[in-house]
Amino acid sequence: MDVSAPVTRGELRAEIEQLEIRLEQRLALMATKADLEIWAGALMERMSAEIARHTRAVQEEMRSQVAVIDDKYKDLPGRVSRLEAAVFPSSTTRKRRR
Repeated sequence: MDVSAPVTRGELRAEIEQLEIRLEQRLALMATKADLEIWAGALMERMSAEIARHTRAVQEEMRSQVAVIDDKYKDLPGRVSRLEAAVFPSSTTRKRRR
């Protein structure tokens, strides 16, 4: 098509109408993308909050399970000290025996 050839008003109007249609389609697509980005952002926030809630629940459950083990062995240092004293007498006791 020769771009320097003269055109009629009808041809010009038809070309402008096609341009308007393409522009409207692009604008609609851009609006759709913006809507999707907003929706995705809101979804990510909700998912993050839900994951954080579950993580806190798991952490609390683990804390309670570890506390049970800690309570079970709370007296262990004292028991070990008594055992070491019985099995490994102090150096002064050893010197007296010789």
